[in-house]
Amino acid sequence: MTDGESEIRAALERDRRAVSVGTLVTAVATVDELKRTIYETTGIWLAAENPFTVVRLFGGVTGAAVAGWLTSDLGSGTITGTKAAVYGLGLAYLLTIAFSILYWPLVRGVFPPPLFGAVVVPAINAIPMFGTYLVGGLLAGIVADRASSARYRSGTGRK
Repeated sequence: MTDGESEIRAALERDRRAVSVGTLVTAVATVDELKRTIYETTGIWLAAENPFTVVRLFGGVTGAAVAGWLTSDLGSGTITGTKAAVYGLGLAYLLTIAFSILYWPLVRGVFPPPLFGAVVVPAINAIPMFGTYLVGGLLAGIVADRASSARYRSGTGRK
């Protein structure tokens, strides 16, 4: 393997990690929406505290900024930021469905669980968030990548 190939592989791996970290940050930033959806579906309010409460509808921006900042020089902050925002929203949606599906049989003793409510209510809440996460992820990924690249070029940091 040549030096160029190994550099490209390292950049691709870094970009994959950037998307993963950004996805997790997006999902954490969406915790308040998850709590509201779970409350609407099951009637239980989770006592989890979210440090990103003020940006819950813009959680994609937070995750995309992290992903864009971590993107390699060969990668695109636009792509990693958008992926992190959308994947994070999808992860939050799947976690909400999983909680609801496990909650009804285990806690309430209802089997089969009300799948319509478990799948549709989170989707209704996720639809308006999708647009803000998509656009916010796109823009935040670009800005964070540019800021990170500028810092790297100025010699004040490593990328």
